[in-house]
Amino acid sequence: MDVLEFDKLAQDITTKVEADGYIICADDTQAVNELRDKVGNHIVFVLPSLYIEGAPDSLYTSDTTAIYVLTKDNSGQLKIEELKQFQDTQQIALKIVKYLCGDIENDYYCRLQKLDLSNTVLDPVYREFAGWNGYTFAISF
Repeated sequence: MDVLEFDKLAQDITTKVEADGYIICADDTQAVNELRDKVGNHIVFVLPSLYIEGAPDSLYTSDTTAIYVLTKDNSGQLKIEELKQFQDTQQIALKIVKYLCGDIENDYYCRLQKLDLSNTVLDPVYREFAGWNGYTFAISF
């Protein structure tokens, strides 16, 4: 998938799961800079790594990316508010997976050719990218 197609997918996902916004980044430094003034639930899409395999006359490519669903940490918040942040971002992450599989609102079209969710794990992250909490997962397609 080329970078512009990836951006379009990120836009579609963000709209479908009703997140407040998204960014696309190449690394942590870029993510910190892009998230600096944001508020609400944001999705961070890391530019995909492109894997090339096969013989010169029959190349095969696949992509792997990380996706973060985050909300800004409020260090003075109550424990229950912090847990609610994790609950909300986990639910958005699950919606993203379902959307990619074509399982939202009875739409069963898989959006990514060669999507492999066999080893997908939603991992919690705390104060990622200079102060954001939520969940992350990686997908291959």
